[in-house]
Amino acid sequence: MSLSKIDVLSDDRGLLACLEGANLHKAWIEEFTKVHKISTLDDFVYLVTASDWEKSLSELISITSYKTDRIAGARFKSAYLAGSQALKQSLQVQQVADDPDQPLPESTTQQLNRDWDKKYTAFVGKLLLTRRTHFEPGYTESSKSSP
Repeated sequence: MSLSKIDVLSDDRGLLACLEGANLHKAWIEEFTKVHKISTLDDFVYLVTASDWEKSLSELISITSYKTDRIAGARFKSAYLAGSQALKQSLQVQQVADDPDQPLPESTTQQLNRDWDKKYTAFVGKLLLTRRTHFEPGYTESSKSSP
């Protein structure tokens, strides 16, 4: 799973992207988040005891209906590892981001571009289609009617 697909700046801090990236079924995701009342990637990662994460994660899975499914267990392990790495990476980026002379991280740039496109693409496109302006310095409305 690619860490670049986990957007820790989203509302759920990348929880859904992390779990879907590990190929977990939607039913498994819904049950796990409902049973453990998690809503963010931080909730998922810090719910697991880091020193003995495999045993801790197995205990969390044992409460669910798919507790005997080894594929589900393996996929949750994959999601946990990817999620913990994404959070560690985001903490490192935040520490580096304090220097204003450094360029923005790639994930931040991508998020800003997505936000810009969502907000302004339709507006600018509509504006360009409705206005027929000429940007020549000598062209004015009065010169249109004169021969």
